[in-house]
Amino acid sequence: MVRPLKKGYVHLEAFLAPYIRALETGQVTTPTLAASLRWIAAQPDLKPHLQRLPGNARCLMLGYSTPDNEEALRSFLGAYGIDGAKLHAVDLYNLKAVYRKLNLPLPRLKYHVADATALPKIFESAFDLVIQDFLLNCVPHADQVRVLSETVRSLSEEGLAMIHFTDASGVARLPRKTIQALWDEHALRWQRTAYQLSDINGTAGRESALLARVGGKVIVDEQPHQFTYVTSVDGHFEFFADAPRIFLMFAEAGLTLASQTSSQGIDYHQLCCRRHYCLLRKRRLSRPD
Repeated sequence: MVRPLKKGYVHLEAFLAPYIRALETGQVTTPTLAASLRWIAAQPDLKPHLQRLPGNARCLMLGYSTPDNEEALRSFLGAYGIDGAKLHAVDLYNLKAVYRKLNLPLPRLKYHVADATALPKIFESAFDLVIQDFLLNCVPHADQVRVLSETVRSLSEEGLAMIHFTDASGVARLPRKTIQALWDEHALRWQRTAYQLSDINGTAGRESALLARVGGKVIVDEQPHQFTYVTSVDGHFEFFADAPRIFLMFAEAGLTLASQTSSQGIDYHQLCCRRHYCLLRKRRLSRPD
């Protein structure tokens, strides 16, 4: 499924607004890949992994957002001798149209409008490095294993995945609603594949009223240790799970953790959060003797 520009454009514009305002001052405060790469670079065992990548490595960014991601990634890779990287980006939105609409510079990479849960067949084993910068926090819980499996499918045999995510330790403390309460109070039947409030059947014509009641709250999923945060600005959803659950999903998808670090901070919704920065490889299957 390709999500059209108009479906989530307001959310994307709100996400990029602080970035746009900061262009004049040079002080970008929105979450960016550059900040994540600084944490990745601090891992003492990182260098041997990256030096195994070819100098013209094919790199895929899943869920691309701020335009400075391209420059940040090229600078990061160049520090490890990867000077001729070929960069690709996948997003549900037509990012070229978004950047033109917002009068933002167009990065130097190849864009693909596609769904990270069902990447094009030509991506099979095509990339040396696949990056998810907090994509798991933007994908419904029901689709997260598929996103990770598609990441594995797109990796070359010796490829690396950089996956960054925020766990549920912050949002678990916020006011919450159960999916049963949503039905009892608002006749709202929860859909685990929804990206935003307006995606849910029966919300048409009453989005504003529902947003006033559930915006800024956490919806407790039917699965344990999974939480959905409803943004108070536009009813867009953000998805959180306990870190052990995420690491289990890595293993289920066929990924092996090679290196990791974490940080504590405040996100742009002013939520206390713990971020994890993980370097992973394809799990090698044992060969019969």
